[in-house]
Amino acid sequence: MASDVSTEQEPALTAQECAPLIGVTASTLWRMAERGLVPCLRTGVAGRGLRFIPSEVRAALRARPAWTDPASHTRGKRDSTAV
Repeated sequence: MASDVSTEQEPALTAQECAPLIGVTASTLWRMAERGLVPCLRTGVAGRGLRFIPSEVRAALRARPAWTDPASHTRGKRDSTAV
């Protein structure tokens, strides 16, 4: 009897390949992985290469509150409308 469930695994992608699929930049995906916010597979010498499974990354992001990228914040700027 044939099963309706696929036994094929989703391929592990580089940050550059995975990032557009989930709507972030590759550098943001790297930062999230380094901070433990999204799952990744470590490859290569000393585990410095990262690979991502898009469905697992999406699931991790859905389970977390909104992601705020600290690198996108401007430092030292104040709101000019503040009194």
